[in-house]
Amino acid sequence: MGRGGGRDALAEGIAARLTGINDPAPDEVHAPDGTSPLGWGEFLVAGLYLQHVLDLPTERDPDPARQLGLAVPMGLPELLELDLARRTDRPHLRPTLAALAHGKGLGMPERVVAHIAAAFAPSQSGSGPLPHAAVRTALAQARFYLRREIDVDGTTLYRLFHEGLAEHLRADPYGSLGQEQTS
Repeated sequence: MGRGGGRDALAEGIAARLTGINDPAPDEVHAPDGTSPLGWGEFLVAGLYLQHVLDLPTERDPDPARQLGLAVPMGLPELLELDLARRTDRPHLRPTLAALAHGKGLGMPERVVAHIAAAFAPSQSGSGPLPHAAVRTALAQARFYLRREIDVDGTTLYRLFHEGLAEHLRADPYGSLGQEQTS
């Protein structure tokens, strides 16, 4: 294959995985009735996974590149975990997302996020809310996962864009790895 062999194989692998066409594991991609379980959309999945792939060393060999493409997670929680795993330098991101997972209605203001996120930040336990600058930074880092609304008093309210994310983060607010480390 030419220069673009790895790139083309990666793209083909991702397309095969997300569409189920030529995927070696089609039963995992499509339900028995032929519908796709990706309720949030293939473009969202591809975009999140592409961010992950762009952070990896360039794979020029077509076979490993195709395997990388076929490794696209098919669940929103797996995509979130993949994204969070590459952001280990952002210690307030997961606690902020975990706090937002407990929001109701239109969401919660930044000052409430700061108080709730502190409960999910191991370094903060018992020392009050997260600093507002840290919460603002985490909210900016998490913008892809958020919806914003304006409250009647002009305050910005934040919530997660998908209930599946909220359910996952409520069930696993520290991350499986974080729980194993604290055990």
